[in-house]
Amino acid sequence: MMKKSLLIDIQKWTEEPNWGIPVFTYNLIKNFIALNEENKKIGAGYLDLYFLQDTVREKPEYDKGKKTINKYKELSKYYIEKVGILRSGADYIYNKLKELKLDGIYNEQSRKGRKGEKFDAVYLPNAGYYFPPFKSNKIITTIHDIAGIDKAKNKSLNFRNYLRFSERKRVESNSLTNIKRSDIITTVSNYTKSRLIDLLNIDEGKIKIIPNGVNMNIFKPIKDKDKNKAKEYLKNRHNIEKPFILYVGAIQPRKNIKGLLDAYISSESLKKNFDMVIVAGQIWQSRKELEYIWKYSGNVHLIRNVLVEELPLFYNIAEVFTYPSFYEGFGTPLLEAFACGTPAVVSDKTSLPEVGGEAAVYFNPYEIDDIRQSLENLIFDDELKYEIVKKGFTRVKDFTWENAAKKLLEIVG
Repeated sequence: MMKKSLLIDIQKWTEEPNWGIPVFTYNLIKNFIALNEENKKIGAGYLDLYFLQDTVREKPEYDKGKKTINKYKELSKYYIEKVGILRSGADYIYNKLKELKLDGIYNEQSRKGRKGEKFDAVYLPNAGYYFPPFKSNKIITTIHDIAGIDKAKNKSLNFRNYLRFSERKRVESNSLTNIKRSDIITTVSNYTKSRLIDLLNIDEGKIKIIPNGVNMNIFKPIKDKDKNKAKEYLKNRHNIEKPFILYVGAIQPRKNIKGLLDAYISSESLKKNFDMVIVAGQIWQSRKELEYIWKYSGNVHLIRNVLVEELPLFYNIAEVFTYPSFYEGFGTPLLEAFACGTPAVVSDKTSLPEVGGEAAVYFNPYEIDDIRQSLENLIFDDELKYEIVKKGFTRVKDFTWENAAKKLLEIVG
């Protein structure tokens, strides 16, 4: 039987795999490659894998000796900004140069690499990245969310877009181009699927759901005997001494950090007994949020550049985890909290109730009093916390990267 060829766009996993789409790409493709290798060993059908890189690395970490179409050193936006070009201009120049380079890869590949043959399939784990028009019998694209497009068309979504205008238009243009080219679209939640159908009029039969997973080898409860060591580590490394409420994720307008801090600061019982710890990835257009953090720095800790291996310590030691977003395509930190046994109190909007099920307490993110009351109700009720944690352990079993890889293999095949 003739092997099928699959080209996978791995531009996104070259970033530090702590946040969002890099986490998805890294874990899904890593498990997909392992599944493909296992099929090869047992004599089942397997794929001839190719990879499209945007990386400074000499070789993909989990290429495992397979063929890589190309590698090139990424032009750092930092140095463009250093010579005085505005961030949006730096983004524009960087992405235009990358497009030219990737088009060069495409042309070189067409002439020499596969001698003009089509790939049997191409997979794009992130529709928002530029992707050159490789020849393929089937194109599969993943859409994580369409917050920017949704916000532009849905006035009931009361939050600012977090991308600058030029960057937002570039991402939307790439997304719409890749969606149009795709034979199959995968998405991470029923919520995002419904928005794709309603806003972009995509045929429902064309959309498949592959939910995010969580790496339970990393995100897991710490044994009681080790918790004092974890607390000591957080104290020495990050100056966190009091019990704390935890948020993990980006800081941008749709994440509603200001609303969370308004609720926290308005509660004397929360301020007296607990600090607020914000473990942040990207920070986008959040001047007001940062001003709040600095203003209340005695109670609020902003922690940056946390390694994946450190994150479980924060989850395990936190009294509760909170996720106050106005808009999410999925919400992976909620799964990480479940896996670590951290009781969760989160927004009731968009995809979060779908992901959390009955394993979280929910609030209206537009109502400060509701956020405050929900935090107080959970954090001071040990019996409720116990029940929520137990449900979280059950819930998270439904979300594994192994299952996600199997679903992708079914679609590719």
